[in-house]
Amino acid sequence: MAISSFNELQTAVANWLDRADLTARIPEFIALAEAQMNRRLRVRRMVGRSTASISTAFVALPTNYLEAKAVTAAEGATLWSLDPVPAETAAELASDTATGRPQFYAVVGDELRLHPPPDRAYTIEITFYGRIPALSISNTSNWVLAEAPDAYLYGALLQAAPYLRDGEAAAFWNAGYAGALDALSAADRTKAGLLRVEPGLSQSRSYCIRTDI
Repeated sequence: MAISSFNELQTAVANWLDRADLTARIPEFIALAEAQMNRRLRVRRMVGRSTASISTAFVALPTNYLEAKAVTAAEGATLWSLDPVPAETAAELASDTATGRPQFYAVVGDELRLHPPPDRAYTIEITFYGRIPALSISNTSNWVLAEAPDAYLYGALLQAAPYLRDGEAAAFWNAGYAGALDALSAADRTKAGLLRVEPGLSQSRSYCIRTDI
């Protein structure tokens, strides 16, 4: 059978387990598989952007945030990248209370911390890896299910194995799950193509959109 929706995935998991008494548990197995995907996958389809005008040291991260790829700031036509630092380093830097043009950022809990604290409003853009949209009765499909239904199937079956106390099945499903995730990552690298670096821009921390491109 095709696996293109949340209901079809639940039916497939029940069929592969050959169990009719796990209806209430199968959505849990799927959710656990999604949680593991969010920890293991970092692919192009997970990348998002969030832009805001910021004039304070702290700004809330996007609700679906997993990991930062880049943080940039802009003032007028001038754009520059902020360097990441550990939260502990950001706290030490904060002992210097002088404000200015932000140069560093740290992730502190569910917030982004800028240093130095902005001395005026700057446009901050966060490019980040976001969580895979969770499957549910109201959200019946997503890009992972469309591109790699085997990842969802094997992932849910893997999560079922501890519940069923079946170590042999766990090893089998883990191999299938890992293979599906590896194939998804490899396909993403192929689609992304080769990265070209322009030497002139790579040496500069800031540049003007109008005059430097």
